[in-house]
Amino acid sequence: MNKIHAIYLSNDIIKWFVQHKRELPWRENCSPYQVWISEIMLQQTQVNTVIPYYLNWLNLFPSIEVLAQSSESEVIKAWEGLGYYSRARSIHKAAKLLVEKFNSQLPTNRKALEAIPGIGPYTAGAILSFAFKQKAHALDGNVIRIFSRLHKLDHDVSKPIVIKALRQSLFDSLGDDQPWVVMEGLIELGALICNKNPKCHICPIKVHCKARKTGDQLDYPKKKKPPQMTLLERALFCLTYKGQVLIKLGQEKLMQDLWHFPFCDLEDDADAFLNGLGFKNRIKINHFNPVSHSFTRFRCTLFPTVWKVGQKIEIKGFKWVDIMALHELPFQSGHRQIKEKLVDNSQTSYT
Repeated sequence: MNKIHAIYLSNDIIKWFVQHKRELPWRENCSPYQVWISEIMLQQTQVNTVIPYYLNWLNLFPSIEVLAQSSESEVIKAWEGLGYYSRARSIHKAAKLLVEKFNSQLPTNRKALEAIPGIGPYTAGAILSFAFKQKAHALDGNVIRIFSRLHKLDHDVSKPIVIKALRQSLFDSLGDDQPWVVMEGLIELGALICNKNPKCHICPIKVHCKARKTGDQLDYPKKKKPPQMTLLERALFCLTYKGQVLIKLGQEKLMQDLWHFPFCDLEDDADAFLNGLGFKNRIKINHFNPVSHSFTRFRCTLFPTVWKVGQKIEIKGFKWVDIMALHELPFQSGHRQIKEKLVDNSQTSYT
């Protein structure tokens, strides 16, 4: 990978970033804790979605100590709606470790940071760069896109050997004058200018870009096609009894510690499913519009119905809760939307 003169590239990035950077809450106070939390939240999540979650998180858990002392259910509830809940569990586990072994402080070197649960090479680099003002690479999807176009990189950027080369090229390009500003500026450039549909005419480093010179920017980065989404259709049942509803706590890895309503595949026999739970005495009283949500490689559509049952049956793995108390519990994504509809209708329909 041919080197681009670091001085020219870094100077252009610094000038552009100072003038055009967005005002974001995690830039107001670049403490290691706040950088860490914001970077984990921003993984695979849009900035506008993250902002209210970030502000609420700092209100609930203003320090590593407070976070470590909080329960996992409180942490998961604060994360509800952001998805990829393993991130929240890793943050909570990491906070306890930092209190126990690091005096409630994030380490200042890459090796120690990457040993913390949930902190990989990118997040470690972001903390070192933005919080500790060190020269450190923080290679994310935005920067991969920029460097793939700068160099016309005709290699699969998902391969470890290519990622390693990109990290070295990025490090070399940061220069020695405020490399942390250059690093954040590159990420910002990828988000605002060198995105999926690049605005090359206003790019501050367009003179360095080989793909722009040949007009094939949209062909980069090169990467293998993602696996196709698997489509799921599920019948969902809100089973109510005297103002309470039956719910279940997820156990599988993807949805662990998140609540959901009983469901079965849409093609299955719904009557047999409900009879199997023991609710032979039941009346369907309402239905909601279908709700779709995505997780990992799945696109799921839920078809919710609301039922009154004749008796309150205790079922292993399930729990009866007051409908008005549902807002206190973290729910799986699509089920959360149905929970909100159920609560909105509870005062008139399910007593």
